[in-house]
Amino acid sequence: MVCTSLVVATAGGDSSVAKLDISGRHDFRSSLRGTLAHNGIIVDAFPIDTFPTGSGTFSFTNRAVPGLSSDSVGAWTFCIIDTDAFNDTGVLNTWSVHD
Repeated sequence: MVCTSLVVATAGGDSSVAKLDISGRHDFRSSLRGTLAHNGIIVDAFPIDTFPTGSGTFSFTNRAVPGLSSDSVGAWTFCIIDTDAFNDTGVLNTWSVHD
């Protein structure tokens, strides 16, 4: 599991309409799943089998992340989890959260 955080400094946004963009590479993409946390709430960002089986790049843009609420200001933490743990390797190149 790898987690990374960012801080939204501007108040007034609505976290219930958050969308997620990610990109990276992994040896066995279909085993990945992700979570997104904000203001003490952790939600599933995407389940296993979102990406094709096998090695290669993975990405999506504008993926809705339901279950969050409150103002968007504050820390956001994205975690990507390799659910099979068979010594696969990979890299998360970028991620962002936006409305």
